[in-house]
Amino acid sequence: MTTAVAAEYPDRLTRIVSPFAPGGGLDVVARLIAPKLYEIYRQPVIVENRTGANGIIAIEYVAKAAPDGYTLLIDTLGVSIHPAVVRKLPYDPIKGLEPVTQLLSLPFVVVVNPKVEAKNVRELIDLAKKNPGRLNYAQGGMSNRMLGELFRLQTNVEVTFVPYKGSGPATQSILGGESDVTITDSITVAPHIASGRLRALAVTSPNRSRMLPEVPTVRESGVPEYAVVVWYGIFATGGTPAGVVRRLNSELNKIVIMPDVSARFADLGAEPVTSTPEAFGELFRSQLARWKDVAARANMPVE
Repeated sequence: MTTAVAAEYPDRLTRIVSPFAPGGGLDVVARLIAPKLYEIYRQPVIVENRTGANGIIAIEYVAKAAPDGYTLLIDTLGVSIHPAVVRKLPYDPIKGLEPVTQLLSLPFVVVVNPKVEAKNVRELIDLAKKNPGRLNYAQGGMSNRMLGELFRLQTNVEVTFVPYKGSGPATQSILGGESDVTITDSITVAPHIASGRLRALAVTSPNRSRMLPEVPTVRESGVPEYAVVVWYGIFATGGTPAGVVRRLNSELNKIVIMPDVSARFADLGAEPVTSTPEAFGELFRSQLARWKDVAARANMPVE
């Protein structure tokens, strides 16, 4: 894209590609941001769900799109986890993706079906140790899986991982009693915790969530080294011109601090984050290293 063409950006439809099915946290945030970006651009902005392969299909689609800023990826930890567990990815995570900005941070929540005989994390650990492999862990993507693996490493429990196409379907499996437990984003499970259909045992962040102040952290619950703050962010295709990336970054930073958007984030237990492409890129690279280490220690199979 020439400088002249970049200066005309945007002049047509923009796609925000979400790796998972509707109903999960990423989809909720994407559909909150898309109309705001439309109001600024005065060009169509749509959310496109491209599910499959634990999010890899969506990432590949964006990584191989034209580097023009019209195809964006909204993703979370999964995009930094895949290189640790997939031997031959169909894209290069560094060259194929252009970090634009972090959107928010939020805790994940350890939740169970109310029928599970555990009122807190210590009781969950005891239950899992008495019944190795009997508890079904709903895996809505690699983020859920890796947080589960980290928990397993630090508690020496065994659970059976059951994959679903996103945190929405994984949560539905727990609501329906098909699965017992998961560690997932507060956006997806907050309404079900409030209604009593799910029981929150702990949050993964170092400090308690303002949305769930009565729920202890995993650290407080007897697993002192466990702490994960989850991020959501936007990527463009690798090689997208710096001017386009800067424009996207600027507009998205404005959107996340709009009063109605930040209020909605607060309702969902998330904190808006304004960032730079450089800072988000540094976070992304550090996460690649962290989850590679966790995967190695967990002896996760490399596909």
